[in-house]
Amino acid sequence: GEPFDGKNRRRDKRQRYRRTLRIMVRVEHPGGSSSTFLVRSRDLSEYGMGFLHGGFVYPQTNCTVVMPRQDGKLLSLQGTIVRCRLLQGRLHEVGVHFKERVNLADFMDMSAA
Repeated sequence: GEPFDGKNRRRDKRQRYRRTLRIMVRVEHPGGSSSTFLVRSRDLSEYGMGFLHGGFVYPQTNCTVVMPRQDGKLLSLQGTIVRCRLLQGRLHEVGVHFKERVNLADFMDMSAA
C-alpha cells in the first residue's frame, strides 16, 4: 500500500461509517503494555478512521484495528493514534491514521456514500 507522507492528511475524504459491531482496536501503551477493546466507529477514510471510546488513549501510540469487510472477512490494519478528544463524561473521540491506504469499497457500499 501507499505510505502516509503527511500531505494526504486533509485531502482524504471521510465517509460516514457508523458500525457498532466487530471493530476491535488493540493499543500498544507507553511502557509496553497493551489493551484491546471494541469500538463504535464514526467515520472512515482511505488513511484512517474515527471512533468513540470510553477512555483516554495516548496520541502517537501504535495500534491495530481489526474490522470486517463487506464479505465478512476480518482485515487487520496497522495504525497510529493521532488524536484523542474528550467529548463528554468519559466519552472520547479517537482518530487513527492507517500506515497504508485502504480500499473503502472493501468496507462499505460506495454507491450509497
